[in-house]
Amino acid sequence: EGIVLKLAETLRRDISSSIQHTIWTLIIPASLLIIFIASIIGIFLASQIVNPVQKLTEGVREIGKGNLNFHIAIKRKNEIGELAASFNQMSRDLIKSHQELYEYSQGLEAQVKERTKELTTANAHLKELDQLKSEFLGLASHQIRTPISVIKGYASLLLEGSLGSLGPEMQKAIDRIFRSGNALALIVDDFLNISRIEQGKMKYDFAEVDLSTLVSSVV
Repeated sequence: EGIVLKLAETLRRDISSSIQHTIWTLIIPASLLIIFIASIIGIFLASQIVNPVQKLTEGVREIGKGNLNFHIAIKRKNEIGELAASFNQMSRDLIKSHQELYEYSQGLEAQVKERTKELTTANAHLKELDQLKSEFLGLASHQIRTPISVIKGYASLLLEGSLGSLGPEMQKAIDRIFRSGNALALIVDDFLNISRIEQGKMKYDFAEVDLSTLVSSVV
């Protein structure tokens, strides 16, 4: 029985030693190899997927900040490479559109300045012409009013008989001249009033009037 126990113990030790030897010679190296392979796979996946995705994300941020010159340096013949190429092309298209828009805005601004200058010059010329017109109306009205006043004055003297007696036909003719002179004087006064209004020199004399009398005189 003692011999059997010794043999069992020896066998157990041999088996234990064999297991430990197997662990150290096979399992641990295999585990280390698996870990190494997994690390290599992780690095490969990072270089193939994670890093390019990070670069694409960075590119989107830069474009969002207005940095249109940002370029993604990914040259791969796969979906990520195509995406990076599309992104870079979009960036170039944005730069081109931005430049064209800038040039168009500069040209439009120059045109607006030129048109504004032309309108300012034309407006100043129109104001000058308007001033000359007002001055002409005032001067012409005064020049016309003087002979009309003389005609009315002599016609009034003739009608009153201050320059001698007149026949009925002559009185009618002189009366027509006098009334026509009055009408022409009113027209001249209207021109003078227009000139005064345009020059801001019009004076108003407010008074009460009988509307029925005014309407009757007009009608």
